[in-house]
Amino acid sequence: MLRDQDLMHFRQTYYRLFVQLWWKEPETVFIAALREDMPARTKAAAAVHPLMGSGWQVIDAYLADHPPGEVAVEFSQLFLEPFAKVIRPYASYYLTGQFFTEPLKTWRGFLKQLGIEKPSQGFTDPEDVLAFELDVMRWLIDKQAAADDADRWLRLQATCLKEHLLIWAPSCAADIEQAPQAAFYRGAAQLLRGFLEVEQSWFRDWGLDNVATLAEARAHYGAGPEWRGPLFDAADEGDE
Repeated sequence: MLRDQDLMHFRQTYYRLFVQLWWKEPETVFIAALREDMPARTKAAAAVHPLMGSGWQVIDAYLADHPPGEVAVEFSQLFLEPFAKVIRPYASYYLTGQFFTEPLKTWRGFLKQLGIEKPSQGFTDPEDVLAFELDVMRWLIDKQAAADDADRWLRLQATCLKEHLLIWAPSCAADIEQAPQAAFYRGAAQLLRGFLEVEQSWFRDWGLDNVATLAEARAHYGAGPEWRGPLFDAADEGDE
C-alpha cells in the first residue's frame, strides 16, 4: 500500500503543507491559496480521517473571517519570542521538560545516519523542532519516490515515526488545539494529529503497532517532576 504512487503523492503533499505551516511565520500568499478547492479538499480529507476533515473546516471558517496575514501573527504568539511563548514544539522539551537534552542527541544520531545536516543559514532552532522532524519525513518520502527499491526508505520512515515523531508530536498538536491563542492553528493541529494517526495505521506492518506513549518515553529519559506541560497550563494555574 505504501508503495502506491497516489498514496505517496498524498503523503508528500501533506508533509510539505505541515512544514510550510510550522517552519516559520506562513506567507500571506500561501495562506490565501489554502481556500482554493476547500470543499473538495475537506471532503477528501474527512474520508481519510475525521480529524483531518474537521481541521480543514476550522481553517476554512477562520479564513472566511480573518485576513490571511493574521496567521503569521498567531504563529508568533504561539511559538516565538519575544512574544509569550505558549507552545514549545521541541522533542527535548516534550520528553524531558528541557532543551538540548538526550532526545536531541538521539535525533541527531538518526540525522547523521541519513546524511542530513541542519541548514547553515536561516535556521536557528535545534533540529528536534517540529518543523524539522516533519521535513525529514518529507525528505524520506521524496527519496522513496526516486528510488528503484523503496523498502530502504520505507524502513527509515517507519523508524522516524516510531522512534521520534509519533512519540511526542501528537501530544504537541493536542496542546496547540487547546491553546487559548490558537484559532487558525487549532485547525492546523487537528489536521496534523489526524494525519499522524493515519500514518501510524499505514505503517502497522512496519512495526508501528506499539509506539511508546509520551509517558513511557518521558520515563525512559528520566524527565523530572518539574515539567508542567504546555506553558498556558502553567500560566493558568498561576493565575488562580
